[in-house]
Amino acid sequence: MADKSFGLKELSLVKGSGTPTVESTTNLNLNAVNVAISTDVSIGGTCTATEFDGAISGWILGNDSSTHYTFTGPGLTGTVNDPDINLVKGQRYIFHNRSSGHPFRIQSTPNGSAGTQYNTGVTNNDGSAPTDIVFDVPQDAPDTLYYQCTAHPNMGGKFIIAKSNAPEFNNQTSSYTVQKSDVGKIITIASNVNLTVALVPQSTGNWVTGDSFQILTNSSQSTTLNATTAAAGTIYWANGASYSTGNRTLNAYSLVTVTYIDTNKWFLTGNGIQ
Repeated sequence: MADKSFGLKELSLVKGSGTPTVESTTNLNLNAVNVAISTDVSIGGTCTATEFDGAISGWILGNDSSTHYTFTGPGLTGTVNDPDINLVKGQRYIFHNRSSGHPFRIQSTPNGSAGTQYNTGVTNNDGSAPTDIVFDVPQDAPDTLYYQCTAHPNMGGKFIIAKSNAPEFNNQTSSYTVQKSDVGKIITIASNVNLTVALVPQSTGNWVTGDSFQILTNSSQSTTLNATTAAAGTIYWANGASYSTGNRTLNAYSLVTVTYIDTNKWFLTGNGIQ
């Protein structure tokens, strides 16, 4: 065949039966501003790209009556009811809601009711079938979020969002009230005066069982750990064969861990506790 160029507005591959084939003994180059493909694509070899813009995973959502969402897709064997789904910050995911009558909400409130929407990076939150809910997980997303049917309290589950292994520090030089965003962080108290770290009630902090943070007193003075009110809960500290409750003093240059357990209990572990 002659080596010539020609213009082409449209190319239709038509064959009576089987699959039309385009073959080349060398490379086949497509040079265009955009190459749009409106159907599924199967690649039998390696696909190399300088950049990828799209979802890395997607799940089909159904329902088991009004009791469970069902998920089918990556990481799952068959259809699974209300699974925990692991996500990665900076990546995009699609949830294809095909569960008629069950709006799908991504929220910061634990499961059991339609709570506070988490809308950062979310397109079509609260979408009913046949809506695709897209979640571009932001870099500052919390470690745990939840999916919940806004119409049925039993339908819901958890998103577990991977974080960097490097510790995050929240540096403070004055008395400080702990917030939900401190979960997983080290609160550093760096001031050579006695300061207070205060705990707030579950209704204010939206604590869930297992929420944990550390307090580093990077100072020659102690830190006081207290509960702001009776509703903020009780601090428990196991000291040898016995235990104590109530506000605690954390010695200079001490590092302790504080963990929330439901019914407003705070468990304190570490050295340098009085």
